[in-house]
Amino acid sequence: MNDVYASKWDNPRYRDAIDRNIKLNAIKGKKKRFLEIDINQNAFTIISKMLTNYYLHNPSKEIEKDIFINSFYYKCAIDMDSNLNKYGQLSEKQINFILSFPIKMKENLDKHNKNQKEKLQSCFIGTINERQDLNLTILNVKESEIQVSYSNYVTTYKHNMIDANKNLFVLWSSKNYLELNNDNNNIKINARIKAHNTYNDIKTTQIKLPKIIN
Repeated sequence: MNDVYASKWDNPRYRDAIDRNIKLNAIKGKKKRFLEIDINQNAFTIISKMLTNYYLHNPSKEIEKDIFINSFYYKCAIDMDSNLNKYGQLSEKQINFILSFPIKMKENLDKHNKNQKEKLQSCFIGTINERQDLNLTILNVKESEIQVSYSNYVTTYKHNMIDANKNLFVLWSSKNYLELNNDNNNIKINARIKAHNTYNDIKTTQIKLPKIIN
């Protein structure tokens, strides 16, 4: 049964709607005044451009690469835009952070391009199925769980490594060889060459059954 009120002003839902509109208009006004300041407008222009790129239906390869490499800054841009619309303003610290985006994002891209150029110089090492002594640097170790049966999971460690000539190696193992090597990234091992793989023109030597050489 619908409630009957003597006046619309007696209807609490109507008063709540009026209050919401008043708050929204106040925030819109605050945002308008906030963006009239040049430094704030400059920051908003940065995040607006980023959001335009982020929500493109068919972004270019360069934009896709930028979004992938600078995903942290794109997430920050989304959060900053949400905060601006919610509160009508951002703090001075947030504005200065946004203004730093272009330089930091370019540094990330330059670093990525340099790393890719170095990776493209990688060559295959050794003969498949033969063992070889290797002096390597462990770049990182990534742990993951692999399902081997319906209710059975095993932990596996992917080791990304490199030799003195920047040739890339990968090792999948149930052991973490960084821990076995006392957290020393430089490791000398004897391992069997398992495969030579190429992905995106980058050559990687996959090894297996390593033994640490003291």
